[in-house]
Amino acid sequence: MQITNIAEARRVLELTLGDYSNIRGEYWANLYDAVWEYMTTKKTVATFQNVAKNAMGDSFPSTGDLAWTDGGGTLPLDEDADLFVAAAQAAELGYIEKTADRLRLLKKSKEFDATHEAFAVADGYAKTLDRLYASIKTMAAGSKMLTFVGDDGANTCSDCAKYKNKRHRAKWWVEHNAIPPNRDFECGGYKCNHVLVDDNGNLWSI
Repeated sequence: MQITNIAEARRVLELTLGDYSNIRGEYWANLYDAVWEYMTTKKTVATFQNVAKNAMGDSFPSTGDLAWTDGGGTLPLDEDADLFVAAAQAAELGYIEKTADRLRLLKKSKEFDATHEAFAVADGYAKTLDRLYASIKTMAAGSKMLTFVGDDGANTCSDCAKYKNKRHRAKWWVEHNAIPPNRDFECGGYKCNHVLVDDNGNLWSI
């Protein structure tokens, strides 16, 4: 199976994801506002941390539930999916702490572009939410056949090369921790443009 113009297909999918687009958009906006306000006002870094943590606490469970039903599951999440969401939240708390430390030092240096930093943080955290959505949706799909396709980055990483054009059941992709974009891949999941598609060529992961 060969899918062309993955970037455009992903853009169309994002625009038609309905409820997930709303969750993602709100999370993005909350992170953008939290960074921009911290960098341009006298608010403390704790204010940024609290807003980010609260936004994550709202968006991660909502994304998990929605992804589960979008993948064909019936709520509540099964034990594995529930644990996956909990682990993702715990990891995100760590990233929020690291981001807070970086922003604090950057603000102290007085050499920064607040708008650039706000966009970068919001985009990065929204992509993490995309990974959560794709993972839980695939976990819910069970025996559905999915194929790993898309465009390589400047340098193909060993993980993407290993999985490209391979077709397996959804549960196989889950068991092998191979759902793109994947932070555990050699490329980090952000240097390439790979996705899972079903047998009709419909995008499954974002």
